[in-house]
Amino acid sequence: MEYRYIAGFRGKRIMGQSDKRQEDFWFTLLRREEERALWHPELELIFVLKGTGRVCLTQNGPVYRINEGDIFAVNSFQILELELDGDAYALSLSISLHYLTSISPELLSHKVNCRSFLYPKDRQGLYDVLRRNLARAFQAQYKYEMRQSLSLKNRIAALLENLVQYFREEEEPQPEGGSWERLKPAIDYIQNNYRDPITLEDLSEHTFLSRTCISHSFRRYLGVSCMEYLARVRICHAVRMMYGRETLTEIAYNSGFPNVNAMIKAFKQYRGMTPGEYRKQAAQPQTALQPAAEEPDEMNHVFSSLMNYALEDPEVKQPKETVRELMIDLEGRKPRITQHWKRIMNAGYARELLDGARQQEIILLQKQIGFEYIRVKGILDDDMCLLRTDMNGNRVKNFTYVDEAIDFIVSAGAKPMVELSSMPRLLARSVSISSMRAGVFSYPESLEAWRDLIQSLLEHLAERHGRERVRG
Repeated sequence: MEYRYIAGFRGKRIMGQSDKRQEDFWFTLLRREEERALWHPELELIFVLKGTGRVCLTQNGPVYRINEGDIFAVNSFQILELELDGDAYALSLSISLHYLTSISPELLSHKVNCRSFLYPKDRQGLYDVLRRNLARAFQAQYKYEMRQSLSLKNRIAALLENLVQYFREEEEPQPEGGSWERLKPAIDYIQNNYRDPITLEDLSEHTFLSRTCISHSFRRYLGVSCMEYLARVRICHAVRMMYGRETLTEIAYNSGFPNVNAMIKAFKQYRGMTPGEYRKQAAQPQTALQPAAEEPDEMNHVFSSLMNYALEDPEVKQPKETVRELMIDLEGRKPRITQHWKRIMNAGYARELLDGARQQEIILLQKQIGFEYIRVKGILDDDMCLLRTDMNGNRVKNFTYVDEAIDFIVSAGAKPMVELSSMPRLLARSVSISSMRAGVFSYPESLEAWRDLIQSLLEHLAERHGRERVRG
């Protein structure tokens, strides 16, 4: 299969039929003589088709050597210095921010760490998955070069899924010095308000940074001044409108330029032509270049390093089938299903059963489910006022709160299940171990007093509710 190429934007060679940057994604053929901006708002995936080069992905960071077959991702607004050797080629896939928002919004808040050149050949498995999907996306682009087909969009979505699943960083990295993170609100403000007049004073007011800090940060991390960045953002939006029916005056107004003359000046500076010339060029049908006689074979060879991955069929493991024979007696007697989930409900501490809201919740559950038992604990806690001393220091038993809790459970149509766990403070040998509630966890100071309390409680409940119910 042969892959032809056409003249593209500012001397770059764009794969496909046109260079409509208002599209969701596009392929670009990179060569040594092509100029590249240090940053761009799109997510970019680069595959080295042929030759070698060098790449630096952070400002003043390490320089890595790249070879044929290497693949790496460039995040939105990430600084990239790419230098290809004389006969080297690379294929770039750029994906716009609005397409990322609709397909993989995770990539807007998380960075992608995808750099195959950092790993040896025996650790390229995940990168091969990425290479294969990139090759098939490029194949779909060539097959349907007049439009972005459904097949192509599916391939791009698969690529984004690969990046999210295998290469997304869980936490966004903190750049050195933190200045880039402080600069992000200024970038967001420009992206959201580029149609309005924006000055350094406006950015300073909305980001709480000084004008000097903003200017220095833009120069340091983006390589352009704040106003240059704003102009390029407006041009980006103006370019997308060039393919519509709006007049140049309307485009200038809708893209944030104060007037047409300001837009013309910006286009001449950053596009090398006037907006009218750009629109005429965009309206002309693009045709294939007539290269030298030996160039088609050379280009086919260049793309073969990528397209070999499109020919690979990943090994698909078929799930093992297990056959089981079941004999069902349709005439047999069906056993009764035991509804274990309706046996018991834990209602918490006994004191909480005296709360009206809690009682309403339990009544509702009883109507809908109908539990057989309602379990309560803390019946001996001090907040139940079961045991206290009178003015003479004598111990007095009071079953008022206990009766209210037990009576409510019975009235709800359930059987009480009472847990005798904590120790009343008056009977405890030690109060050093206590909970956040009124309960005390301790041995009794006197077994006789403890036995007397439990016996009195059971006799009171038996007298009130009957011995059979207490025993059952």
